[in-house]
Amino acid sequence: MKENVVKRLTNKEVFFYNWGSISLNFVEGVLFTWIMYFYAPPPDSGRPAFIPIIAVGIILTIGRVFDAITDPLIGHLSDNTKTRWGRRKPFIIFGTPFMILFFLLLWLPPVSGVSMVNVVYLMVIFFFYFLFYTIIGIPYDAVLAEIALTSQDRVKLSSWKLIYAIIGFLLVALIAPGLFQNLGAFKMALVTAAVGLVTMYLCLPGIKELPLEFSRADVKIGFWDAFSATFKNTQFLFFGIAIIALYMCYEVLLVVIPYFVTVIVGKEEAFVMYYQAEFILCMVASVPLWMWLSHRYGKRSMLRVVSLLLAVFFPIIFFVGDIPGIPVMIQAFVFFPLVSVPLGGFMILVYAMMGDIVDYDQMLTGKRREAMYYGVFGFSRKLGFALSTVLLPVLFKTFGYTKVNPLGIRLVWVMLGVFSLIGFFILLGYKLGDSPEETRKIMGISEQ
Repeated sequence: MKENVVKRLTNKEVFFYNWGSISLNFVEGVLFTWIMYFYAPPPDSGRPAFIPIIAVGIILTIGRVFDAITDPLIGHLSDNTKTRWGRRKPFIIFGTPFMILFFLLLWLPPVSGVSMVNVVYLMVIFFFYFLFYTIIGIPYDAVLAEIALTSQDRVKLSSWKLIYAIIGFLLVALIAPGLFQNLGAFKMALVTAAVGLVTMYLCLPGIKELPLEFSRADVKIGFWDAFSATFKNTQFLFFGIAIIALYMCYEVLLVVIPYFVTVIVGKEEAFVMYYQAEFILCMVASVPLWMWLSHRYGKRSMLRVVSLLLAVFFPIIFFVGDIPGIPVMIQAFVFFPLVSVPLGGFMILVYAMMGDIVDYDQMLTGKRREAMYYGVFGFSRKLGFALSTVLLPVLFKTFGYTKVNPLGIRLVWVMLGVFSLIGFFILLGYKLGDSPEETRKIMGISEQ
């Protein structure tokens, strides 16, 4: 992109592009809310287990590490692809059916009861699911930095991306719990797959890529050169390492809610819907606030504020059920918005800030490499999730995740508070501005 060329975001791009956010967040939300609970339910739930909970954690960790490794590879491949459909659309068009297929297979363990066959099966299917999720997700995310070229447009598109994502989350909350409890996991997956397939393809009319002369996609850079150049960007390193900690909080929240509702709150699985819906609606309500704050005080400052708020509020949920005179259900409804509002800001800010990082990289390298950066960004957040899937089962197994002994579930909230605080301190090293001009001034880069 040449800095004297300003292409403004169109309403068509906003409307259609973000349908992909519904698809990816609905599918992933259903998967990570219910997959561990499905394969390793609480021992006193009355549901059959297919894999020991520690094994599920290991499989999720290995799968996410594999997923993380493929993100930069797919990003580099997308950045250097030239077709008549562009650099991004072919990955979305041809990758979506395969992602949906392997998503469905995840809910069909071949053996009833706990078995090593189920362990091997889940690991293999997860690898293929993660591969095709990446093939779709990285090119899709990379488009954001191409169709929104100003800080204002990036916040706007990221905000709408969050709103569409929240529609996907609402579908997770309103549809999945009842289907899981009443019809079973596979029928839940069938509905999810159908919605995910249709909404993913609806994003295609909103994808309008930059011409080659602006993206410089005709300039080839080898994978290792591109990968190493990405990690030489110290501002991205501060951002990416912080994201490992902060994205972990969001992903763990999805996994722990069914355990929290059925064990701590003492409600049935379908009741998960109400807490997820409250969480999501509070995120939606916070969007105008975060848009205003980011315009007034800057995205960098607001992400630090988000990190501090999460560090304070996550540990408070540890005490749900211990406050006398107030029903446990009400305590949970009161405390959940404390973390949902900051997480709403987080989801808006991180994608908008990735565009700033891509601009900064272009100042350093002369080439726009959106997908490589979104690939390494995905690598960071998925490493955070991989770390959580190691720690979560260990906490459950060591400290308990039953109604008699729920300490392991409670300690999850303390763990998330610690990681949020770590993210805050790392973000102190991130200095980029909200526009190329501001970044040049802060970083001492002369106009070329």
